Amino acid sequence: MAKYKHGGIFIERELYQSDAFLSLGKNAIKVLFAILDNRKRETTKEAKDKKGNQRKRRFVNLDSLEIPYGTLEKVYKINRSSIPKAIDELLAKGFIKISYHGGAYKHDKSKYAWSDNYLLWRPGGTPFEIRKKRERHGYQGRRTGATKKKVKQPEIITPHFGHETHAERVKRQARQILETEV
Repeated sequence: MAKYKHGGIFIERELYQSDAFLSLGKNAIKVLFAILDNRKRETTKEAKDKKGNQRKRRFVNLDSLEIPYGTLEKVYKINRSSIPKAIDELLAKGFIKISYHGGAYKHDKSKYAWSDNYLLWRPGGTPFEIRKKRERHGYQGRRTGATKKKVKQPEIITPHFGHETHAERVKRQARQILETEV
């Protein structure tokens, strides 16, 4: 019999009824549940206002949530190769933001911040955040010596309620054409 942590996850109704949540894939939902499970609440002693009266307990680590791949594999039964794709989906739909980019070492984990942008997401809209692709250096198997690939990053547009109007898109494209000609 498996051992489970005591407690549970509180999920707001606006979260699971949102268009963004309903469009998530199964692995992205599992990763989202892992993130929600990593939230920490204040204790009842800490949850007091200036006068000492009891107030509603708040989450205290919403800007430094970690998603350990080992936990996702063992507890949530997600294949390691599909975890980055699920995280990218959560980033694009506005559930999380990257607050710290982790390194290549085992103990330097990326940290994510909770975001409410999923309420603004609309199908077909522009993504809220795109993770930078790793830039490769050195020998890459072509026997040409040290090479450096330049990866063109997609332009990130700050969405207006999850999408850009047709008039805004036309103006932006016209500005880009004028900038490239000059």
